[in-house]
Amino acid sequence: MKVIKQREATRKRYRIFDGNSNFSEYKRLRNKAIGLIRKDRTAHQQKLVESFKDKPKRFYAYLHNKQSVKTKVTRLMKLDGTISDDTVTADVLCKQFESVFVKETAVESVEVQDSIDVKFEELTIYKKLTALKTNKSPGPDSIHPMFLSKTAAAVAKPLSVLFNCSYTEGRLPQDWKNAVITPIFKKGRRSDPENYRPISLTSVICKIMESAIRDCITEFIQKKNLVTHHQHGFISGCSCLTHLLEAVEAWTDIPDEGYGLDIIYLDYRKAFDTVPHRRLITKLSNYGLPDKLLIWVNNLLWGRMMKVQVNGSSSSWVHVLSGVPQVSMLGPLLFMLYVNDLPDWIRSSIKMFADDTKLWTTISVTNDNQKLQDDLRRLKDWSDKWLLKFNPDKCKVMHVGHNHPTEYFIEEDSKLSKLAEVTEEVTLASLIL
Repeated sequence: MKVIKQREATRKRYRIFDGNSNFSEYKRLRNKAIGLIRKDRTAHQQKLVESFKDKPKRFYAYLHNKQSVKTKVTRLMKLDGTISDDTVTADVLCKQFESVFVKETAVESVEVQDSIDVKFEELTIYKKLTALKTNKSPGPDSIHPMFLSKTAAAVAKPLSVLFNCSYTEGRLPQDWKNAVITPIFKKGRRSDPENYRPISLTSVICKIMESAIRDCITEFIQKKNLVTHHQHGFISGCSCLTHLLEAVEAWTDIPDEGYGLDIIYLDYRKAFDTVPHRRLITKLSNYGLPDKLLIWVNNLLWGRMMKVQVNGSSSSWVHVLSGVPQVSMLGPLLFMLYVNDLPDWIRSSIKMFADDTKLWTTISVTNDNQKLQDDLRRLKDWSDKWLLKFNPDKCKVMHVGHNHPTEYFIEEDSKLSKLAEVTEEVTLASLIL
């Protein structure tokens, strides 16, 4: 900062008294300031890298600020070629997000006995309140997390009473089930509503209650060992790193033994937004979760409302007919339990990280690919039963270490589609990383 001040003083002197000596002095200080700024920036970046393990969010926040293209919602193009205003844009996006919901018929349920005692202790609620991130936005109820965090000692007890009452009666206030949707641009044309994904902003108080229930469910399924070992998402002790390490170990062993390898990458179509509610409750019941908990989760899912907000303008409220909230405390766990039985339907090797699914098999002769093709047919049956569709356009296949001409097909919406092949020449290590 001292050199920068000297540079600015010299620049002013040069502009008033033009001369070679003044310009040379200004040039020297300018170059010195540029060098010091670059050195300081490099040192700052090095500190961010070194503190990545303890403070990863600071690192990713720095990268986010360096992005040259910022995510924003542009005005959409209407059918007559005119540009919509913010309100119309919000309505168009709301209709687009609503169009992916799944309407389901009734499904048989299984009666179970209560096996989880869910309680909302005052101390537990207090700890969750004080752990809130105060820089986050409030939900549709306008209750800010900073307010809840600062008044944790005073509101912990009444919230504990409120949560116990809500759980006992199996009912939630409507404000807890409302969501304000922020559209986030993915890729392609910004004027196309299909190129935006919905991010929900929900009640902070409801998230605290969901967090307490999530902890109880997680403890129960881990005690009963109900989660498949192929799943690495939303599980304590598992992560994206363990998911990749196990996959790379299996994938490198096969070529080392002299065989080929075929890998299929599966992509769900609007995975979190299309989970059918009745079928989800049925699966939770089959896992042995208590009826009281199922009633509360069912009330959380049914009757949800959403509206899209664009630049301060909002669409009308619409009903959410399917799906689990992605940014909620309970939503990711519910989705993981919904797809938990998928490995039971196939014979090939599989690894899953939430909705990211990989299938692979050893290829030694030409017809070895039939095993994977049979698994794709079984996945079609699973998809028809549980109404979670795959997106054939985004499902890929990659051949490693063999030259057998193998093709794979997946059926969706009564249409047989050939899976696109990964044509880039890449090493196995670069594929994993």
